[in-house]
Amino acid sequence: MTKSKRMSAEERRSQILDVALDVFAKRGFSGARTREVADLAGISETLIYRHFKTKADLYDAALHHLFGGHPMRLELQDPMQRRDDEGVFFQLALHMLSHTAYDPRIVRLHLFQLLDDRVQPVEERHGKDNTLVMLTSYVAERIEDGAFAGEDPECMARLFHYMVYMAVTDIQMGLLGGPYSVDPERMARTMTRTFLNGLRSR
Repeated sequence: MTKSKRMSAEERRSQILDVALDVFAKRGFSGARTREVADLAGISETLIYRHFKTKADLYDAALHHLFGGHPMRLELQDPMQRRDDEGVFFQLALHMLSHTAYDPRIVRLHLFQLLDDRVQPVEERHGKDNTLVMLTSYVAERIEDGAFAGEDPECMARLFHYMVYMAVTDIQMGLLGGPYSVDPERMARTMTRTFLNGLRSR
């Protein structure tokens, strides 16, 4: 009889986080129980607390596990420095569509956070990588440059996020009538050009 390979501490931690994400996305922070995470992972609840002191620590680590592997800031730095407006909006939309639209846990985590005021929103947890903050700052700079018309950069940045988030939600939930399948790059390009046509100074 062949013994199964024993997981390293890092492998076990990663396994716990993967299972925890599924549970948090299914039940929210308040409804999730570490006992369920342990049962699904095939480990003792005590082992979870060897890796994470509290359920809140587990939740924070799970979110970092989900989002940390593809930080958007790195993708936006180059087009922002070059003042490549289409590149900035396109990369942001493509990232969100590629990583968010096809992982239902992300939308569910966002929705649960809206219902639980004890949980800090995902965006605030990202700090300097908060895409709304980054885009607002960029739009403000481009208004000063005379490239964009308008007086409220945060409103503009929010409107673009709303458009992308609505697309993500529709892809996952069929809000507008049935599933909609489209190439993320094509959708991101269409969104970007449509939005920028309304932003640019005439």
